[in-house]
Amino acid sequence: HPDQKDFLVQEAISMLYGLYDPGHTGIVGPRLEHIFRNCALLLMSDPAGGTFIDIPKLLIDEEFMKSKLKYVTDQQVLDFWTKEFPASQRSSEAGEVISWVVSKFGPFISNDAMRNIIGQTKSGFSIADIMNNKKILLVNLSKGKMGDLNSKLLGIIFVMKFQAAAMARANIAEDERLDFTLYVDEFQNFATDSFETILSEARKYRLSLVLGNQFMTQLKEELREAIIGNVGTTITGRIGITDAEIMVKRYAPAFDAEDLTKLPNYQSVVVAQIQGVPSAPFSMNWIPPMGQANQQLSDALKRLSSAKYGRPRGQVEQEIFARLTVKKEQPVPGAPVGLSGSRPAVGASSTSTPATSGSSFLDEWLAKRKQMGGGQGGQKQAPMAQLPTVAPPTTPKWPVPPQNVSQPSGRLGTQVEPKTIQAQISDELSGKENVAQDDSHLSAHDNKPGEVSIKLR
Repeated sequence: HPDQKDFLVQEAISMLYGLYDPGHTGIVGPRLEHIFRNCALLLMSDPAGGTFIDIPKLLIDEEFMKSKLKYVTDQQVLDFWTKEFPASQRSSEAGEVISWVVSKFGPFISNDAMRNIIGQTKSGFSIADIMNNKKILLVNLSKGKMGDLNSKLLGIIFVMKFQAAAMARANIAEDERLDFTLYVDEFQNFATDSFETILSEARKYRLSLVLGNQFMTQLKEELREAIIGNVGTTITGRIGITDAEIMVKRYAPAFDAEDLTKLPNYQSVVVAQIQGVPSAPFSMNWIPPMGQANQQLSDALKRLSSAKYGRPRGQVEQEIFARLTVKKEQPVPGAPVGLSGSRPAVGASSTSTPATSGSSFLDEWLAKRKQMGGGQGGQKQAPMAQLPTVAPPTTPKWPVPPQNVSQPSGRLGTQVEPKTIQAQISDELSGKENVAQDDSHLSAHDNKPGEVSIKLR
């Protein structure tokens, strides 16, 4: 929804801080926030949507970025991609900045399973539908199967989506909001700044949280204080000395720090919130695990869920590839084509021999004569001294020097307009002369300037 854009962008930035810079030491920083925010807003402008794996594509593929600009209606986003970003690429450190941003998404893009999960523009299920229709969602984020960073990313995304779905309940009447409980084990791995908002505001949207972790020092000080100040019911098992010194304030004077460090198995100390009022601290015994796991039923439920909500892997990969591929415009039929697909010029012979890149003017002329002469030019010619004396044609086609130019001995001296050898060759290459049909033959010898010689075949 357009009204959720800013909220989702800010939550995604908090996700980057939770993954790479939980202490806000500058690894992420305002510069990455600015680039990421404009990338996300550009992708969300497209009605087809976008994903995390599209962000690096925007930064390294200009054509892909331009294909999204036509959907932008926000002038600030348009100015960034048409003015600010191109100007920033002229600096010497532009490549390093791009690599620095892209590297934050590299671990997820290079993993096939993660790319297929976060690369889909539409989810197979709706978190809002699960919350409002009393459904159950089980998510296995085992680090042994997915890796530490991938497990954190998916956990943060799920928490963010549950928070967004809870906030969307503002459009539902308060008496129509159904209770929904979100259980998060080892939640310190998925804890972002948004948890503080959930703890303080999600209660009015009927979203309850059950958070489990090993020890309090795993949490940031701000989040730890938010938990102690907002959580109504706390259940503490056997804990260490450091945590006992923190939690004893909640259970004193009934229990001291030593009691919290020496609790037996299946026993805990509790402060419960009953009808909005905290109770006095008391101890509680837990029931040991009962029954045995039914592996066949578990596998059957997984297959059913996969068939109902999942999609074939090949289809998902094909859609991702098609979305990230920029479609180039097809050339208009009849339009000029580039060098690789050049069409012959109008009136040019289709059988003409193409000139090589290193050919000279004379090479082209000789190749033309050989083709037009049908191979006669390759025959061995008689010496000049053995040529018979024959009268020249009545209308010679080949020009010869005028009368006032001295002719060498033994050469024919027909008078025509003077022309250079290169001009004659140019005429022949342009099709003005058909040497194959003439009885005379032009021979380029080492004549004096302005002289040509003609010998008869």
